[in-house]
Amino acid sequence: MGRPAILGVVVGAAGAFVAVAASGDAPTREPVRVDYRSEGQCPSGAAFFGEVRARTDKVRIATEGEPARVLRVEVQEGAKDSQGSLVVVGADGAASSVRRVRATTCDDVVRALALVAALAIDPEAKTAPRVAPSPLPQAPDAEPPPSATAPATAVDAGAPEAATSPPPRTTARTTPTATPKLPEPPEPPAKTEISLGLGVGLEGATVLEARPSPVLVLGFDVARNRLLAPWLALRLARSFEGEAATAAGTAKLVFSSAALEGCPLRLRLAEPLALSPCARVAFGFVEAEGAGISTPASALRGWGDVGMHARAALHLAGPVHLDGHVGARVPLFRDTYFVDAGTTLYEIPRVLLAFGGELRVAF
Repeated sequence: MGRPAILGVVVGAAGAFVAVAASGDAPTREPVRVDYRSEGQCPSGAAFFGEVRARTDKVRIATEGEPARVLRVEVQEGAKDSQGSLVVVGADGAASSVRRVRATTCDDVVRALALVAALAIDPEAKTAPRVAPSPLPQAPDAEPPPSATAPATAVDAGAPEAATSPPPRTTARTTPTATPKLPEPPEPPAKTEISLGLGVGLEGATVLEARPSPVLVLGFDVARNRLLAPWLALRLARSFEGEAATAAGTAKLVFSSAALEGCPLRLRLAEPLALSPCARVAFGFVEAEGAGISTPASALRGWGDVGMHARAALHLAGPVHLDGHVGARVPLFRDTYFVDAGTTLYEIPRVLLAFGGELRVAF
């Protein structure tokens, strides 16, 4: 694959990568750090950053202690072709998806990864193929020692000057050394965020019978870029009044509950979307009242359920998140409400469908 073809593929793929790695308004010159690792006779880290600077001038090397994104690059030279990868790690520790490139030469791989990095930093970076680019400098090898020179010899002043050749030069042979690996940037410490949100939940034997409930959510989120990233939430819900009508009369029902939800794992599909499997247990009470019958009565019954659901969390902007869930609940108490022993107004289903969503703010 030639250089124009490689750059064409990279430009096409970099659009999605930019949407993941670049967000918000960048400073005039964004500080970055380069974590560069190479094998074989591949270009140096300085050559990679030089290619990035050739595409955009909105980037610079970060000073010590300065918050900055990290360009994590790995390139390997193979017998038939070369390959490399790039991950952009944000200042908050969130990593982009991995962009991989394969090409005939290591130079082409480095140039392609530099183009992707430049677009991640500056969406307006230059994407046109560079005209006849010169070979990139390789990672430095050991410098050879000074050349040895033959000692001078005495010459008879009366003898005719003889033609002499320059003394032979002896150059020490050097063995190429591998590019020293930079230390792995430390992973940012796990950060616990407290969230407060409002939403709506729906539960019912079928979608058409689902009763809506306003929900108050208090969440605790261990924010880190790992599969094990627990989420724990307390949900307080009280349904709107629902009616179960029959020919014999009507039962008016209101459900109130407090639920504890736990989601131990988090699968990041693509920034900023993540999915989690969750389990929950809830306890509360049901307020039931008869209507349209000769002797209406009211009752207060206990309520409980256990269930599982899938949770999707979408980071909108700053501290604002949008969450959604879908799953099923199994009631622990299956009460039956009736006018008399032979006339049933409402019976708690064996299984309830559950879905809903909320908007929350993290602190």
